[in-house]
Amino acid sequence: MTALIVALVLLGAASAYAATTAKHYKGKTSQHEPISFTISAGQIKNLSFFIDVRCPSGHRYRVYDSHFPSFKITRARFDQSFFASNPKATARVEGRVRAKSVTGTLTDRTMIKREHHYCGGKSTFKLLK
Repeated sequence: MTALIVALVLLGAASAYAATTAKHYKGKTSQHEPISFTISAGQIKNLSFFIDVRCPSGHRYRVYDSHFPSFKITRARFDQSFFASNPKATARVEGRVRAKSVTGTLTDRTMIKREHHYCGGKSTFKLLK
């Protein structure tokens, strides 16, 4: 009986560990730019990415976005918008977590001082487990 209880306790501990184990994702977007984040406890954490934005002038800039707060994954989907005041910018990440991959779309709109305009970009990603 004691062996059965110990086995059940160990099985429960292993299941709890698997549910909370963090999985780090790192790869490239459709623009061939780096993206990375961690999925842990039903949230996306430590999101960072580069994205190319295009301005009304036609000039392109490579923008780095990071230090986002964690956000929830609900029913295997995520959709989160972020707003910054300095520099003025908005970013949005949306997507889906599947058994063997995470797919999604990034959009960014940033005020580029030297352009005196907002510049925007959109990119997709598919990261495999």
